[in-house]
Amino acid sequence: MKKILCLAAAAALCVSALSGCGGQTDEEATKKTTETSVSVDLPEGVLARVGEQEITEDDLIFYIADKLYDDMNELYNETLFADGWEDYEVETGVTAREYLLETGLDAAHQYLAIRNYAEMKGIYSDEDAEAKVLDMIENDYGGEEAFEEMLAEYYTVDAAKKYLESVGAIYAISYDICSDEDAAAEFEDNYICAKHILIQFSDDMSEDEVLAQSTEIYNKAIAGENFESLIEEYDTDTGQDAESGYVFTEGEMVDEFYEAALALEVGEISEPVRTDYGYHVIKRYALPAEGTETYDTYVENARLTAGMNYVSENMEAWMEEYPLEIDEDALSKVDLSVFTIAE
Repeated sequence: MKKILCLAAAAALCVSALSGCGGQTDEEATKKTTETSVSVDLPEGVLARVGEQEITEDDLIFYIADKLYDDMNELYNETLFADGWEDYEVETGVTAREYLLETGLDAAHQYLAIRNYAEMKGIYSDEDAEAKVLDMIENDYGGEEAFEEMLAEYYTVDAAKKYLESVGAIYAISYDICSDEDAAAEFEDNYICAKHILIQFSDDMSEDEVLAQSTEIYNKAIAGENFESLIEEYDTDTGQDAESGYVFTEGEMVDEFYEAALALEVGEISEPVRTDYGYHVIKRYALPAEGTETYDTYVENARLTAGMNYVSENMEAWMEEYPLEIDEDALSKVDLSVFTIAE
């Protein structure tokens, strides 16, 4: 069995961001793919095609693994992929083999429809794709040698690069629809900067005790004690950046945290806010200043978010415009033994 690798996670983009074509479930998205697919005879070695973009067996394996990264690692722990797994019937009423093939084809259809659209618009070419992949390999994966070493045990380098070419189309769309000024406005209007002190729920403290400690910290903060010092002394959130805290927009934090931070003015401190993690004392800060590296990074994130939203809104139409052509005979011969657990 080859270990599953989520290449897109390292690139800060993942197929799940596109899952469901604008909010549909996986089952609905797969149904949509079926509705917008046709059976054809394709050249040897090609399983399917979207516009001018071909899908090989290696490509499909990559899309299956990347699309189902979280689910498949959980299923591995449940030993679903032992010998004979391909005939196992999943909840949707199809076999595990059928489900994986449909899921991989759906993911490929989505990404390649995006790429076809970007090429049709004239905002993304083969040369652009090559340059973007080189840029991502250098900046996200530590260079070509590290990239190839990371993939050697898992997938072919060609399949990974073809996938990243399609990821690059999303960047192209983001820049096409969102100017520098629009991206800055998106960031400044919709993002929040906050730091917090989290007292987590644990077996060692009752909820009343967690709340009492959070209330004590809140009282110290509003009495004028330095909030950064209180963070250093009490905070249990190991993921918080001590310098910049969290910079986020709606949907990136749990709802209770987001709503509480949104209600604060810059410099204001919240009373303890309960989430599933524990109680938070939150202080809102000014966003990173224009001209700083942090500001530029978050403006680019805001631009990409705008692009992703645009893609999600238009995905269904693009999939209809660029249908999935499948060679059913070739697809029936795809070898999925890579997912079988070795004894």
